[in-house]
Amino acid sequence: MKQYKALFKKYQFISFSFVGGFVLAGLFIYIGSSHFIFVELYELTNTQYAWLFALNSLSIMLSAQLNYILLAKHPSMFWIPKILWISVSAALLLILASYFKAPVWLLVIPIIIFMGTIGILLPNITACAMSIDARQAGSASALMGTLQFAIAASLSGLTAWLQNGTVYPTAVMLCLCASTGIAITYLFTKRLQYKI
Repeated sequence: MKQYKALFKKYQFISFSFVGGFVLAGLFIYIGSSHFIFVELYELTNTQYAWLFALNSLSIMLSAQLNYILLAKHPSMFWIPKILWISVSAALLLILASYFKAPVWLLVIPIIIFMGTIGILLPNITACAMSIDARQAGSASALMGTLQFAIAASLSGLTAWLQNGTVYPTAVMLCLCASTGIAITYLFTKRLQYKI
């Protein structure tokens, strides 16, 4: 318990753990809402939905590979706020598509973009959070996972509770997650200097 208490006092670790929690929440919200949106609301077949789900998974995988190229140019902290802005932009496009009751393909594009940002954000956020004393790595990993999954599960549940038969609650919650991530990054971590 002393180790966990000490970790809560580490500014860098807690800040990035919370940013990661809101990013992970975006993934949980999509997983929890996607079947309703695409199968029940837009009446995609189960096969079409499976292909769409695979496409989003591929987006995450490819962006994770792109991360290797990005890190060759600049460190993690350089990319985190920029990629979060892409997440917010994609979520705003999804809100507009929901508001104007756009065809399904206009929902798919911003969702794929949003999912792709997760493949870049999570490894970089984890690297920044875990760049602490190596002797605390085990406790830090456990605490970070607990915090992130607690945030993600809570917001996913809130999205389900807010469901009103449209895409709107999901789109707004995705935007809220990315926006909160940006706010934490700029308010609490931007002033820190990293080489990772």
